[in-house]
Amino acid sequence: MDADLTMAPDGAAVEQTMFGEGGVADAMPDGAVWLQMSTVGVASADRLGELAEERAVAYVDAPVGGSKAAAEDGKLIVLASGRESTRKRADSAFQPIAAKTVWVGEAGAGSRMKLVFNNWAFGIVEAVAASVALAEALDLDPRDFLKVVEGTHLDTPYLQLKGSMMVERRFDPAFKLALARKDAHLIVDAARAAGLELALAETVQEQFDDALERGHGEADMSALYWAVKGGA
Repeated sequence: MDADLTMAPDGAAVEQTMFGEGGVADAMPDGAVWLQMSTVGVASADRLGELAEERAVAYVDAPVGGSKAAAEDGKLIVLASGRESTRKRADSAFQPIAAKTVWVGEAGAGSRMKLVFNNWAFGIVEAVAASVALAEALDLDPRDFLKVVEGTHLDTPYLQLKGSMMVERRFDPAFKLALARKDAHLIVDAARAAGLELALAETVQEQFDDALERGHGEADMSALYWAVKGGA
């Protein structure tokens, strides 16, 4: 199967790779499928779709969810979108890297769902950071907070993972804070364009900005903790 996959930091980089001078689109054979797997946001996803249409390129918008470890283990979640005629070919390409592929609609819907997915994940990180910081401020051992939640209906593996990283001040990057910050801005932009004011998402965006200014851009996104706590 002929398929070209792009995964780049943002929409501008994807556009340059595909449609810039000497771009990939110029060399794609007839009938090939383009798998756009970056997190680019709503506006860029739609623009890339328009450019693909102009070049008669079969466009599948399919950003992924998952950590660095998930990518290495072939256990990403693919949030796929595109024409029905592309799906069988795209699924074959996704198989080596994905634990699960969910088709969510026509091209562009995948990028929209990725923002919803990340909004949920970032909300967990924010809540854990606030709870760990509050426990410490109240002279409690934050590890006891994780024990209290463990095994209850409020527990998640993600909460335990990110909470432990914050408690241990261990921020080896599974997903870099600088990239999470970029995605947080995409979430807020999309929400505002849709007529929503999401208070938590805007707080998360501001705290990622703060943590980046404190020099934590290359750390895991759980280093958002430092913006909540107010430490270096």
